[in-house]
Amino acid sequence: MGNIYIAEFQHTIKDFHNRMKSYQAEIADNNSKYNDEYAKKANDAVMERARADYDTARAKIGDTYRSVRALLGNAMFLDAEKVTADRLFFEFGANYDLRPTDINAFIERYRNNFTMSRMISDWLERKHIEAEPTQSVDEFYDCKVKLPIDELRVYQQFGNSALSLIDSIFTSPVDETEKQVKYYGDEEFGAPLYSVIESGFHLSDYKSKRIPEQMSHYFDDVDLHM
Repeated sequence: MGNIYIAEFQHTIKDFHNRMKSYQAEIADNNSKYNDEYAKKANDAVMERARADYDTARAKIGDTYRSVRALLGNAMFLDAEKVTADRLFFEFGANYDLRPTDINAFIERYRNNFTMSRMISDWLERKHIEAEPTQSVDEFYDCKVKLPIDELRVYQQFGNSALSLIDSIFTSPVDETEKQVKYYGDEEFGAPLYSVIESGFHLSDYKSKRIPEQMSHYFDDVDLHM
């Protein structure tokens, strides 16, 4: 499936890895051509450039993550235009005989409509509360609604992993991180994570100028380990 924002992480990692490969080759060349004193000066200059690229790579990961976080914050804005007639099933006081199979079908239908998803989630919460006092079986226990925070946690996981890999690339011989770079964000290995965030294209719906600016800061406390 792939994801447009994870692809940005991947591009940043691969670009930095290639730069470090070039810097390490330059250092090896300096060590072979010059005496220790001159080689050290030359290598210090190389590492200064490498450090600047390291800082840039980490900043790019942070910028990509924050742009996604802002969009998912916007997704928490309840948008009347995204409410459909199906709301009648979930409004407070509605008395329809819905079953888990019905709910799962609605969850799938509205998996990227976060206004309707929140309505379904609130309905499920009421069902969970109703089941508790009587200790009756909560037949809706396994019905799981995807909300913006669920997507953000996945992006946070990818982002922190990207930062850790950039650290390793900077401090290790590049051949030791070759495989990690190659398989970072692998779609097969990361299939359960990609099933949550999907392609990322649906987040373009939340770039609307109608959404109050403060919503983009809704998840500001969910940050990377910068």
